[in-house]
Amino acid sequence: MTTKILSFLAFAFISVLVSAQDQQLINPNDLPDVADYIIERNNVGADTVIIGLHGGPTSSPFSGNFDWFGISNPGISVVEMKKHHHMLDPNDVYFNKDLTIEDAIVHNDTTVAMVHKLVKHFNDQNKKVVLMGHSFGAFVVAEYMDDYGTDDLYKIIPMSARLNMNPEVVEGFKNGIFATFINGIDVQMGSQPQPEDWWGRMKLMAGLGYNRYVDSLQNVNMSNVMYVYATHDAAVGRLLPEEIELLENNGARVEEIGGGSHQSAFDQIRLKNVLAFIRPQVSTGTDEFEADQVKMYPTVITNVLTIESTLAGTITIHDMSGKVQLVKEVESGVNRIEVGALQAGIYIASYQGLDNEVIRKKIIKRSN
Repeated sequence: MTTKILSFLAFAFISVLVSAQDQQLINPNDLPDVADYIIERNNVGADTVIIGLHGGPTSSPFSGNFDWFGISNPGISVVEMKKHHHMLDPNDVYFNKDLTIEDAIVHNDTTVAMVHKLVKHFNDQNKKVVLMGHSFGAFVVAEYMDDYGTDDLYKIIPMSARLNMNPEVVEGFKNGIFATFINGIDVQMGSQPQPEDWWGRMKLMAGLGYNRYVDSLQNVNMSNVMYVYATHDAAVGRLLPEEIELLENNGARVEEIGGGSHQSAFDQIRLKNVLAFIRPQVSTGTDEFEADQVKMYPTVITNVLTIESTLAGTITIHDMSGKVQLVKEVESGVNRIEVGALQAGIYIASYQGLDNEVIRKKIIKRSN
């Protein structure tokens, strides 16, 4: 056994002890209020809530990758949340060259506890809660399943991450060195460390990557999990056979993107597959329903959008960032919706009928 592997095993053993101890020491009453770290993106009040965890880690939250789900379906609201290190001075965490692995584990465990508090917040409102994460965010999702299980979530969707990150990659993170996966499998380590202001973020990555989730998640029910990965992911690598075996044996659906990259999980076809996993009763199409149930016209509007519907429902208009600009109940028959207050631009008009079918139409608002 090489010295590098021995070093990693010792690090992992110590880190597991630290992580378990720190998780026990996290007092829910000491966590921030949900209102201080939640970022509501669209469709506030919908019956299904996606908690989206972005990748990185980054020094401040960045948004938008999950908005498509709310734009495509008004029955889904998308929220994002700040991670624990976002609540603090970036110079103390993200840019801190002296951040230790133990510090990083505490920050990550606290983020997971914040996610759990947010899940409970929405469960108390009788929402269907979906936890979705990409890249670093998906590692947070795996840690959530490890710490809290899967029973309090409606659906769980990690994307573009790993259950057992390669030990040499985690060792590199500890020492400020990045790695690249050639063809999604072969590890190519960087030749020299990154600048010192990168070391804090890399410790955060190591503070999740050391976990052996193939072992710790052996007894976790994953029938509500959909794991999306790409075979040529250069950033984290592809899922290996033992990772896929654990997922499938525990009931998860594994979605492979052949030849895909780290960002391929956000391709339109993949997002539609994920939406069908979340809301299988809702179509992602438009034209097949529009002719029979709902007509929305004209495409280019100034002050009025006309809706002809055979059933009552709700019309929701989003701007292209996913922010809701108008919500109005619609009766069966002909409805004239005043839209003169909207700024000129492109919008998505979504109609949800009482039968939960959704019809969407892109509209262009002209200046008055």
